[in-house]
Amino acid sequence: MIPSSQGIGLALAPAATPHGLSQRQTEVLALVAEALSNKQIAHRLGISEATVKAHISNTIRLTGCRNRVGLVLLWLRQSGRLLP
Repeated sequence: MIPSSQGIGLALAPAATPHGLSQRQTEVLALVAEALSNKQIAHRLGISEATVKAHISNTIRLTGCRNRVGLVLLWLRQSGRLLP
């Protein structure tokens, strides 16, 4: 589980990983779902903002989502937190 300063803490269950994303892409996606900015995600994971942007862009491309909101909705559906 990704710890959350906002208390959401989205689990990173393998079954909830959509579209064969890498572990890091899944971690970034979970933090996007917690409404963290790229800068906050970079700080939390110890990576650069450019790397966060690359992970988000690649995840959008792999999933066919249009934007971050689409990624969050996909993540919530895949993790069982939102019904289709």
